[in-house]
Amino acid sequence: MPVQDRKSVAHSLLFLNHSPYAVVNIAIDQLHITNVDGLTDRQHCGEYSMVIKIVDQINDEELGECAWRLYDAAFRELNTMAVQRHLMYRHEFDEVMSDTRVQKYLCVGDDGTLCGLATYTNDLDAVPLIAPQYFERHWPEHYAGKRIWYIGFVAVHPEAQGRHMFRQLVEQLYVTAATQNGLVGIDICSYNDEVLHFSRVFRTMVERLTDNMRFSRIDQQSYWLYDFSAEAAAA
Repeated sequence: MPVQDRKSVAHSLLFLNHSPYAVVNIAIDQLHITNVDGLTDRQHCGEYSMVIKIVDQINDEELGECAWRLYDAAFRELNTMAVQRHLMYRHEFDEVMSDTRVQKYLCVGDDGTLCGLATYTNDLDAVPLIAPQYFERHWPEHYAGKRIWYIGFVAVHPEAQGRHMFRQLVEQLYVTAATQNGLVGIDICSYNDEVLHFSRVFRTMVERLTDNMRFSRIDQQSYWLYDFSAEAAAA
């Protein structure tokens, strides 16, 4: 992929509204997760054998370790594809997992294997590197009513990246906002957008649920490189 095609980081905001969708909230002490390293067969997180559970905080050491290994496996390679660092450091990840302002959506197989993880919040102060004031200025009523949600990340284990699991996570996230006529923001690097077509994937998934949605890019940041090498001068 040419370097110039990886320079921008695109940010998209989705507007949607549709009928209610069931979610499962569970206390963390009622959740049992097995070691994510044990995930060797996709059937554990197959189409008919997983459930999405929502928790406000992960403070269990074993579960936190499983979540970190899943997240690291899903995002480490992206650090070689995008200028902006997308993989949190471990201490940053642990802070997010313990932050009760941020909901954690856990995709759990029927054998207890953690197969997917997403973070979601309508407290924009909990999201690093975005300016809540921007959203307050452009959507003051939504901001005041806490009806703007932001997706921190959606991670699916590389050995279980079936479309059904990813789709279920995305649908659960969007439905929370849609039932309150809210907005959903997500940032997508140019590699994920131009090569993997993530913005198109998100839009297609949500359009399955509703025809009442607007989708637009709200900002973009570019990274430039000035080359003073002898090779550049000779070119």
